[in-house]
Amino acid sequence: MKTRAKASAPGKVILSGEHSVVYGYPAIAASIATRVFVEVTMNDSKMVSITSNGYFDEIRYSKEDLKAIKQGQSFSQLDGIASVVEEVLSHRDKYSGMHIEIDSQIPMGAGLGSSASVCVATVKALSEIFSLNLSNEDVSKLAYEGERVIHGTPSGIDNSTSTFGGLIKYVGGKFDYFDLSGEFPLVIANTKVSRSTKTLVSNVRQLKDRHPQIMQKVFQTIGDISSKMLEAMLGSDLETVGELMDINQGLLDSIGVGHPVLTEYIQTARANGALGAKLTGAGGGGCMIALAKSSEDARQLSQALEDIGAEVINTRISPEGVRSEEK
Repeated sequence: MKTRAKASAPGKVILSGEHSVVYGYPAIAASIATRVFVEVTMNDSKMVSITSNGYFDEIRYSKEDLKAIKQGQSFSQLDGIASVVEEVLSHRDKYSGMHIEIDSQIPMGAGLGSSASVCVATVKALSEIFSLNLSNEDVSKLAYEGERVIHGTPSGIDNSTSTFGGLIKYVGGKFDYFDLSGEFPLVIANTKVSRSTKTLVSNVRQLKDRHPQIMQKVFQTIGDISSKMLEAMLGSDLETVGELMDINQGLLDSIGVGHPVLTEYIQTARANGALGAKLTGAGGGGCMIALAKSSEDARQLSQALEDIGAEVINTRISPEGVRSEEK
């Protein structure tokens, strides 16, 4: 057994399919170059301690605490990571103490899949520590258990995208994975506006109940955009991807999941050369994503957004999923 291992996993964006995916239409997600790094160091403390840069003070879990989490007890916002550790340790004869250090490039609570990325990277690091040789499918399944502790009944999109990387199509509980080639420069602007995904989904459902035929057409159109988006992404057709992003955003605004700050960021992005811009995730706040023609255009676009006070991540859509960071 090793005494130390480090792994990383990417965040994710939803390119198309928000809200319509709830009604059986496809959603398209992609991993980004912005990542979470997790380092696990074994020790003799008989405790699992977790620290996260700038987000949390050290949280310590005993063996009994880990079992309590599995039974539904809550200790902190890091319980999902602790539950992943418990899941791995439960298959071993010997209980082990360890320290887990999280270094995240992804803002929390922004809809970019930070919690899933941490869970995925933690599983990968533990697999290295204990020489488990877990497949990506195994890593994703174990990470999903951590996501369940954090989110209740997640779709699995976040942990799947973070594990496998590249482009993912999700529809009706089924995942299809696609390799990507070409450059997809992406600028993300975080509104820092808090929102409730549950409330937003409920509001859209109520709108559907009041206008079933109209909303069905909206969802169908978003589903068609997702299918075209996949085609365009695989063909590295950035102009078409951008156009589809803009159309999708118009439909998302029409069903009430936009926000004035998102609108400001989206309009700024479009006015400064973005090929397309839209919200990503449930909406009502969270993040905007803008596709740029080139890395140089992305830098200029980032500056324009920063000039109006946006918190910006200059990144790209990346084909790479979880990886070991061992040298």
